[in-house]
Parts: sequence; C-alpha cells; structure tokens
Amino acid sequence: LKHYHFTFLLPMSIASFHQATRQRTWDQNVQPVRNAVISGQYVIPPKIKGTCFEKNYKNLTERTIDFVRENIENPDAIGMLPHAISVYDLIHVNGWNAIHSIGKRTCEKAQWEIRKIAKQMAYLINRATPELGKYSVPQGILYGKCPEREPCGKCFKK
Repeated sequence: LKHYHFTFLLPMSIASFHQATRQRTWDQNVQPVRNAVISGQYVIPPKIKGTCFEKNYKNLTERTIDFVRENIENPDAIGMLPHAISVYDLIHVNGWNAIHSIGKRTCEKAQWEIRKIAKQMAYLINRATPELGKYSVPQGILYGKCPEREPCGKCFKK
C-alpha cells in the first residue's frame, strides 16, 4: 500500500482543514492564510444556504475578511478570520491513507465538508486505481463494523 500515491489540490474552509489535519496521516501543504485573505473566498454551510440566516452570514463573514485584509500587517488580525475562509490544500496520500483515513472521513458522522472532500478523493482514487478504490469507503462498511462510539446507522456496531 505504501507504493500507491495520490495528490490532490483542494479548496476547503479552515474548519475543514482542521478535520483534514486532525489525525496527521496526510502529507499536506496549505496555502498561506494571508493569500486566502486576499482572495476572500469562503464556504457557506449547506444548512445556512437558502435560509433567513444566509444574508447575515455572508455579511458578517465578508465584513470580517475585509477588516482582516485592511489590517493584514497586524499579526493579531489573522486570529479574527472566520473558519469559513477557504484555503487551498495540497494533499498527498498513500495507499494506506486511501483506505484508512479516507474511510474515517467518508463516514456520515464526519464533518459535512471534509466528508464531501473525502468522497471526491475516493472517487478519483477509484477512477485511477479501481483495485484500491473499492476499499476507499467508510470504515464501517469496509471492516463490517463501526469503529465509532456513536455509529451513523449505515453499518452495524459490533
């Protein structure tokens, strides 16, 4: 498995980046936050899109990003960034990661954005290497039992 290698360049929010780095199994190179501030791109959670909160969410996020952009020379300003701001992450995974860590992040209990990203990665791995890609599925499905304390219900807790 260590001789399989896959590399992805993906945009994600700081919140999702935290999920991507949490288990420290992927090799990553993330865009500098200062560059992300300049681009000003951010993620809107699907539960907010189309609701009465979307306008206020966008307004608050954009005003905060603008404030940080105007005060970029002050290192403390970066700490004010909303976790919705998007950064590009260059992710390198090997075959073991393709099975284990993507399996964790494709579970329905994973944060919505990292689950979406992991599913994209699993799809691309399966297209490139179907013999490995068929194992890039949620761990509960792969192992036949759920390793999580609170199962999502798509597999059986044993």
